[in-house]
Amino acid sequence: MTGSGERPGRRDGPEAKAAARRKGLEFYAGITADAGALMEADAIEGIDAEVALLRAQLRERLRDDAQDFDVLLKGVRLLMQAVTARYRMSPARSAELADSITSILQQVGGQFFPERAAEV
Repeated sequence: MTGSGERPGRRDGPEAKAAARRKGLEFYAGITADAGALMEADAIEGIDAEVALLRAQLRERLRDDAQDFDVLLKGVRLLMQAVTARYRMSPARSAELADSITSILQQVGGQFFPERAAEV
């Protein structure tokens, strides 16, 4: 193991992830005339804007034809999937949260058990 916790030769390190992201952008760059828009979209983190767009589109479609149950069902299903994805944590964010909680617990534990805090 290296000092960063990465195993040599692993394909999920930061460099490999950056290369995969670039490869994905290059893949989609061939189908869009606006490479700047693709790069701009790549810089956006999260899917809040997409969820809002889905809600607005669903509302508009239902306003046009409130009786179309199939559109309602598909729209709500898609919206539910997007909202579910929105609240899932990425592995990186999960690790950050775990590190933060560990740090807080060590600090609080050090206040209650100073003799044990010196061991950690």
